[in-house]
Amino acid sequence: QMSDDSMGSILEFTENLKDAEAPKALGNIDVPGEITGATSGLSKSSGRKQVDVVFRIKPEDFPVDYEDAASFADGKTVHFYLSGMDDKVSRFRMRKFCESIGAKLGAKIDVNDWIGKSAMLSLGADEFEGVDRERILRVSSL
Repeated sequence: QMSDDSMGSILEFTENLKDAEAPKALGNIDVPGEITGATSGLSKSSGRKQVDVVFRIKPEDFPVDYEDAASFADGKTVHFYLSGMDDKVSRFRMRKFCESIGAKLGAKIDVNDWIGKSAMLSLGADEFEGVDRERILRVSSL
């Protein structure tokens, strides 16, 4: 454990890193999530305009048999990327997303207004760098 006054170069853990295992994903479930962040920017892969929407899933909404619940006492964070392009498909998807979280519709929207809003998240399995994680397949109204 690290002291607050000086981090130094030494990191100490409660167990040997040789024994460290990846946390399990929540699995294919529908679960409520609350938006804790929304940032408009450019996709690193495509260079297209997008919104990175951050949802927090509360621990009390985890499946009762979720074995890694203790590791996520503050909940789990899952990102949902939404196109911010001004084309027909993106505008329609943006409209459906805004409707699902109960956000205002118009020709101009402020993604900061989404913070604190909730939706039902349909999760599926995904893998990143060999680790299973949650992927939001669909966002719908609660």
